[in-house]
Amino acid sequence: MAIVDAGPQVISVALPRYDGPPGDALQDACQAWELSAQQVERFFQLSEPYSSNPYSGFYQLPCSVSGELQAEGKTWTFEINGGGTATWRAKEETRYWGCSVEECGPLVLMPTDSMNPDGVAQL
Repeated sequence: MAIVDAGPQVISVALPRYDGPPGDALQDACQAWELSAQQVERFFQLSEPYSSNPYSGFYQLPCSVSGELQAEGKTWTFEINGGGTATWRAKEETRYWGCSVEECGPLVLMPTDSMNPDGVAQL
């Protein structure tokens, strides 16, 4: 009987880290943004893998949550940006993620609108 990988299992989640200008409105939002281990697991279940950083389709915020997780027999460090992108790192390997489905909204500070300022999909 094969063992099915149930997805990432979070080991630890740190408090959010803010790297922007002091006193910016985003600083308070960042400090209030907390993700539980279950929310981090959900973020990665909803996310899509990318071959490189998908920053062009997501907002890049000076706020992130990091920690460690187990997946595919390895321990990875992860970092989730408030704009919905994420990375996993293990030794020499880096993996990139982006969470763009509607269910990601409550898990990030600024959900993607595919960089469309009107919030309307372009056809």
